[in-house]
Amino acid sequence: MWRYGGSVRRFLRILLLLTTGCACPRLDALPVRDPDRLAAPGQRADIRAALGDFLSWTGGTGVCIPAVDVVSETRLDGALGRWDGEGRPLLVQGGHARAYGTVVHELCHAWDEGAGNESDWHAELFPPEDVADVEVYDTRKLRIRESFARACEDGPLDLRLRDDWASRCGLETREPGARWVGETVYAVERPSPLAEALGGERHPLDAILGGLRVLDAVAGGGPVWLLAMRPRPFHPLQPPRVYHVVLALDPADGTVVGTAMLRRDPEARSRFRLVGGEPGPLLVEDAEAGMFFSPLGTDGRPGAPLQLPPESLRWDGAARVGDFVWMTGVDAVAPDGLATLELASGRVAPARLDPPLPEWRTVFGHVSWTPDGDVLAGGFTERLGAGVLRVEPESGSWTALPLPDGAEAGRLGGLPDGRVAVPAALWTGEHKVRVLAAVGPEDALGVAEGCEADRIAGGVRFLPQPDALWIFEDASGADGVAHGRWLTRVGSRP
Repeated sequence: MWRYGGSVRRFLRILLLLTTGCACPRLDALPVRDPDRLAAPGQRADIRAALGDFLSWTGGTGVCIPAVDVVSETRLDGALGRWDGEGRPLLVQGGHARAYGTVVHELCHAWDEGAGNESDWHAELFPPEDVADVEVYDTRKLRIRESFARACEDGPLDLRLRDDWASRCGLETREPGARWVGETVYAVERPSPLAEALGGERHPLDAILGGLRVLDAVAGGGPVWLLAMRPRPFHPLQPPRVYHVVLALDPADGTVVGTAMLRRDPEARSRFRLVGGEPGPLLVEDAEAGMFFSPLGTDGRPGAPLQLPPESLRWDGAARVGDFVWMTGVDAVAPDGLATLELASGRVAPARLDPPLPEWRTVFGHVSWTPDGDVLAGGFTERLGAGVLRVEPESGSWTALPLPDGAEAGRLGGLPDGRVAVPAALWTGEHKVRVLAAVGPEDALGVAEGCEADRIAGGVRFLPQPDALWIFEDASGADGVAHGRWLTRVGSRP
């Protein structure tokens, strides 16, 4: 939200200089004031993060704000945030979980005014009719400026990835207004230098797997591991059984280095899963007699199991790090966060994170591990939207990385240099392009080589190794018949 027009900008700057005797402070040095203690836990940190990010994205040029004040909803007339023009503090509603995006939005207004309300001259890029709440933005100019701020508030992350796609694949991927914001406000670089590090060799696996249907693929202990099923007997005279096969593959060439067969009567209704990680993966059997966690030997055969009561544990994603299995979706213990299973005792407990997750942050879906021994989990935050939670298991300390629009946080993979790979999809007109993106602590992005719609298939599973990240790609048609399975190296240590 924005109140004052550009006509008072010079007067307010002179008044600020006369009253303070100094120029506009750097954004990362602004005081965040909360005299009435209205901020929610973590809200002040999100405000500071937004200020620091905007400074790094833009250099802060033309933005003149003396402070950020956390205020009551009544002072804002129901708005989430407001900036009343140069020299005035930026106001944010206390307890507002989306403070990060609100601050960036208001900083975009401040940038626009500092540039002489440049958006006024680009109504074709920021159509006023896109802003429906005409009672708040009651003039055409205010609606143009609000349209600009809404295009600007996402920051450069998505813009940079889409520029990378466009330059590498010859695609038109962004609206003209978003392109103008990327080039003018954020000076997005393209193509990303990260793109060159994501290509690699590809091993076809159809000849090895034959008619097997792959259920899961993980890494750990050196090989990559596949859990597959052959839902019919080898010979017509054999009794009807379901055959589960564990295959250990050498990632260097895709050859089989170990195999084991698990025969179960279909009436027993046993279900199998693999949990990847170090020092080696686990085979999980959920049967009527109990739930069994068995380490896999180098030959693919399961070892002595940890037995839990039947149906005692349900989870969405899991990864092993040392003597613990980290899990999401354990509703009985940690419905919105991470839980751990201690393999020595079978004890399940909420993961101890330092600091605890803010109440508006949730973890979901996939869990992975990195070559450095960290845990990766997809999640959602009001500040970042879809993101990656990276946890150091011993201390519980964590950091969060944002993911670009179109990223599919249900699959994550740690690259050896600290970046996180994720499948991503983007609609370009009537076509959907699927690629592999990578994000790092400094918002560096890139895509894998190749721009075909099926280059990175929907059924990908990430297989981290100390020197590279491998993925298992499983392309299947609507009838469920596999027609392309590959083991692909997608990143190596520089």
